[in-house]
Amino acid sequence: MQYRIGQTVEGKVTGIQPYGAFVMLDRQTCGLIHISEISDGYVRDISRYVKVGDTITVKIIDFDSAANQARLSLKALHRTHSRGLSPVQIWVVPPQKEDSLTVLFLYAYSAFFSI
Repeated sequence: MQYRIGQTVEGKVTGIQPYGAFVMLDRQTCGLIHISEISDGYVRDISRYVKVGDTITVKIIDFDSAANQARLSLKALHRTHSRGLSPVQIWVVPPQKEDSLTVLFLYAYSAFFSI
């Protein structure tokens, strides 16, 4: 099968290591979901997200056609937190004095201030 970056595919988890999960896409093509591509949050144990034998849907984020190997992502399919830049909360705090800050937007991993 021909694969391309950005494509969503199904595969079977064939192995789990501390750094990622190996996924077989077809008989000739395998891929790795690096631990950083499992979830937006901290991943302590990959086996809490996938297990050997699971059939999962992943997104191809890179593909080496010469080696028939793919870099895969689960989190690209399930964007959360600041990835979509949707505010978790919006606070507007009136300045108390001349040198204070005003919080404009508070995201999961960042905030925007007005000075």
